[in-house]
Amino acid sequence: MSYVLNYKATANFPMKTFLFFLILMFTLSTGCDSSGDSEFYLEQGIAKYELGQYEEAIVDFDEAIHIKPDSDYAYFNRGLANYDLGRYEKAIQDYDQAIHIDPNYAYAYNNRGNAKYDLGRYGDAVADYDDAIRIDPNYVKAYFNRGNANYDLGRYEKAIQDYDQAIHIDPNYAYAYNNRGNAKYDLGRFEDTIEDYDEAIRIDPDFADAYYNRGWVEDTLGRFRDAIESYDEAIRIDPGHALAYDNRGWAKHQIGMLKEAIADFDEAVHINPGLANAYNNRGNTKSKLGLYEEALADFKEAIRLNPDFADAYFNRGWAEIELGRYHDAIKSYDQVIRFAPDDALAFDNRGWAKHELGKLEEAIADFDESIRIDPNYANPYNNRGWTKRQLGMYDEAIADYEEALRLDPGHRRARVNLQHIRAEK
Repeated sequence: MSYVLNYKATANFPMKTFLFFLILMFTLSTGCDSSGDSEFYLEQGIAKYELGQYEEAIVDFDEAIHIKPDSDYAYFNRGLANYDLGRYEKAIQDYDQAIHIDPNYAYAYNNRGNAKYDLGRYGDAVADYDDAIRIDPNYVKAYFNRGNANYDLGRYEKAIQDYDQAIHIDPNYAYAYNNRGNAKYDLGRFEDTIEDYDEAIRIDPDFADAYYNRGWVEDTLGRFRDAIESYDEAIRIDPGHALAYDNRGWAKHQIGMLKEAIADFDEAVHINPGLANAYNNRGNTKSKLGLYEEALADFKEAIRLNPDFADAYFNRGWAEIELGRYHDAIKSYDQVIRFAPDDALAFDNRGWAKHELGKLEEAIADFDESIRIDPNYANPYNNRGWTKRQLGMYDEAIADYEEALRLDPGHRRARVNLQHIRAEK
């Protein structure tokens, strides 16, 4: 057959190592008066907090506040405990009280920003970090956290500026280098990104996520063997790093190490059975080996885990075409198009499934739509030309083959098809 199908792979995005620094504040007991009793409960609560006994710590902080209602430290530390229990709104209320008592409490602004961040209120979080920095211009962790919030707001340049400032204050801040690398990645500054991950690793040679992120960028740049080495290091440091196994598997797939790739995907899903991406990637690799039934089982699991996983539907359709299950393939691509109406590859492949069922006019309509979405995509021109040839539309078919070759001079199928149709004429 003189057509070309497409398939899709998905790798995992870089890890954003966002560490929110929650600062315990306390005062030493100075006597047995009412203030001293408050300090006793405060210190006892802190000791319980440090043991992870958050509920018990809150009871002590409550008592400290009952005895001394203007204890900003007690409110602050109760905020810490509520935060660690996932009670972000209550934590915010505690930090509000601490700030009301001491409007220059930089740590309280920082930690209130963290709680707002975890509620997805990134703009409000930035405002709190602003206040923390206004009060303490050398508050390195507030710059770091503001960088994280700006990142999640899509303000990558501002995030970089915040990480720059954090690094200026603390040149050995490995996490700031890592996260600055993430922001540069999203701006397409890949070589700069690698430099930041390298620096994070130099500072902290056991920083598994920095190796992982460097591998991701090397993947993006097509440096698959370098990527494998980076993922090797991430896995050496953290043998339970499922994402690193998944991405290392995809890098191996890219250089033809298919059986080794499957072994990595196997390990990824062993570590994390809910990792839909690894099932999709393993399915792609099995398809490449002609193991289409096994591939379909993987795509089915990926979709069960993530019913909105457009790429898994796409790849399932590809395997179904290879098995001659064209009706099933059309249903799979229908799902892709529902999730991604501008997916030129999905229209192209659905068109070929319709072609194989003899629905030639419908196939041409799909190829037309693929070309409308991406006029510079050579493949649907070739497939449309093949379909028009079967309808006896030779001149239009020739025009499609010529356009496919103009866009992609190395398109072998289009070249062969053009030679054949000219010979027939």
